[in-house]
Amino acid sequence: MGEGFFTKAIHAGEEPCPTTGALNPPIYQSTVFVFKSAEEAAAIFSEEAPGYVYTRWGNPTLSMLERKLAELEGGEDALVTASGMAAVTTAILTLVESGDHIVCSKGVYTGTYVFLSQTLKRFGVEVDFVDGTCPSEVEEAIKPNTRLI
Repeated sequence: MGEGFFTKAIHAGEEPCPTTGALNPPIYQSTVFVFKSAEEAAAIFSEEAPGYVYTRWGNPTLSMLERKLAELEGGEDALVTASGMAAVTTAILTLVESGDHIVCSKGVYTGTYVFLSQTLKRFGVEVDFVDGTCPSEVEEAIKPNTRLI
C-alpha cells in the first residue's frame, strides 16, 4: 500500500541532511553557492552537472518543495517561482508565440493584464479581454489562432 496524503505532505521530496544527518532537512537561505573547482562551476553553470548557482534559480529547499508538490499532485515534476507574476508569465510564455491569440477575462489581476496587453503585444501576441462570466462572450472571442483561454 502506498503512502497516504499526510505522509507525503510531511516527507515527500525530503532526504536527511547529507552534512548533519538531521531527519528534517534545513531551510537553505544562502544566495550563492561554492564550487570545488572552476571546472565544477563551469559544468554546473552549463547544466552539464547538477548543482546550484544562485538561489533565484534554485536551491535545495526549493528542490525539495518541487518534489513534494509533484508527489502530492501526482505529477512528474513541479516548478516553484518567487512570485505569482513569475508563475503566470512562465505558464503563458510556454504556451504562446508570435501570431497566437489569447482570450482573457477582464477581471484578471492588474499585473497579468499589463503583461498581456502591453508586453505580449510587442511580441506579436494578440489578446482580447472579455467578460469571463459570460460563456457566449468567451466563445465569440475565439479565433482560429486562439492558443489560450
